[in-house]
Amino acid sequence: MENKDYQAAIDKLRDEMAAAKLPAVGAVGEIMTALLQAAPDWAGAILANGKTLAGAYAALEKYARDNRNGNNCVFVPPETAQKVICRYYGIKGDERGETTSSDLAALGHLPLKGKAGAAPEPDPFDLDALMGVSL
Repeated sequence: MENKDYQAAIDKLRDEMAAAKLPAVGAVGEIMTALLQAAPDWAGAILANGKTLAGAYAALEKYARDNRNGNNCVFVPPETAQKVICRYYGIKGDERGETTSSDLAALGHLPLKGKAGAAPEPDPFDLDALMGVSL
């Protein structure tokens, strides 16, 4: 993996995030940026022709619709969202071609913002986080 591929992938993600009409597409871009920072050799998957953040968001939206169990509101856990997005980009972690929980766990904590592998900064207005209380 050449450094120029990594930088090109970062630039592509940033350009797509800046052009995104939906905030959710930007959130997918943040996930992909964190994944790329943790695994720079995935740059080729991001640079692949026809693969876009909007397409990854569409795949995630389809997953949510297909798994809503009749509810009108859907929550896709972050780990599942990462798996769906990786599957869209063709990022494979095991012999079946699926990115597994252990693959993502090996990358460490993947925050939506900040440096990959680092714990997120506590919100200064989140008293539970400041007091170390988890719900």
